[in-house]
Amino acid sequence: MENKQNTPIPMIAGVATGVVWGFLFEKTKVYLPEVIIQQFHLKSFVMMKVFLSAVGGGMIAFALLESLGKKRLVAPLHSLGSSGWLGNLMGGAVLGAGMAVGGACPGTAFMQLGVGIKSAYFAIFGGVCGAVLFAYLLPVLQANISSFLLKGERKSLDQVLGVGGKPLLLAGGTLLVSAAVALEHFFPWKNAVHALFPQADLGTGVVPHSLGAVAWAPQVAVLLGLVQFVAVLVAQNRLGASSAYCTMAVVCTDGLDSKRRAHAPYLDSFYFHSYAFQVCALVGVALGAQLSVQLSGIAPATVSHVPILRAYWGGLLAVAGARMAGGCPSGHGLTGMAQLGLASIAAVAGMFMGGFAVAAVL
Repeated sequence: MENKQNTPIPMIAGVATGVVWGFLFEKTKVYLPEVIIQQFHLKSFVMMKVFLSAVGGGMIAFALLESLGKKRLVAPLHSLGSSGWLGNLMGGAVLGAGMAVGGACPGTAFMQLGVGIKSAYFAIFGGVCGAVLFAYLLPVLQANISSFLLKGERKSLDQVLGVGGKPLLLAGGTLLVSAAVALEHFFPWKNAVHALFPQADLGTGVVPHSLGAVAWAPQVAVLLGLVQFVAVLVAQNRLGASSAYCTMAVVCTDGLDSKRRAHAPYLDSFYFHSYAFQVCALVGVALGAQLSVQLSGIAPATVSHVPILRAYWGGLLAVAGARMAGGCPSGHGLTGMAQLGLASIAAVAGMFMGGFAVAAVL
């Protein structure tokens, strides 16, 4: 892959990609703490419909990219003991637990920040702490536990099944988007939005009224496939958020620990010049979410509240788990699953299992 991180291209593309991403997610309301927490309690299915639509759209986008000669780059398997994928699964479970506790993932926390939800500050701070904690604990754990989080092969589902990648991507994308539409039949999105914004006029159709509408149907998240398509073509990059927290962790630890490179070598590869796209994308998602709110005139900050400690610990668990898994819901979900990566499938499965388990006891 051509490295364009040292040019302005990834920064500009990152902000532009983030603005569209944040705008779409704000319209669907999937980023709100209540919506995320309610999904793990099975009281709302907005998050699931957005996820299925976005991954399905991404699969179709990557099928088209493959037709243009762009190779997929799936995440590596992360071992835990003798298992080559258990690290992805267990990391995903910790990530999901954090989401169920704090109502945010690494990407949606910046959308919450953009619209003025105060708990986002603590979720992001907790996320940076989670990245620092993971980086400093990793050498200790790897020294005492055999094969702890060693990177393995980059495998995709089509390779394992021995079938063509493009047909499987197209079939999988169609199936996931169809599943999102089917869920909408049983769990209408307007019911969930009206529960949060009783006075909102939601109009008719999937994209009612205009850009100034309070909310759009979750299925519009399929357009993130187009965002992925452009990001890969223009900036040779893919969506992801938790790596940007490691970049923030580098800034913090390099200033506080003169021996950081010896204590936490994991962070050496996360300097800004290597992750400019991902960092700038988080700036973009905050701007995109704020733009959507300005156009609709309704501020979600008035309906969303997560206790400070829950936001902090949720953010810490979410980012620490994401780094253990090798990616977050955007990196493993929107991008990794959309490329049929086995590591991503394991991580997302773990995310939902961990989230459902923690929600059951909260």
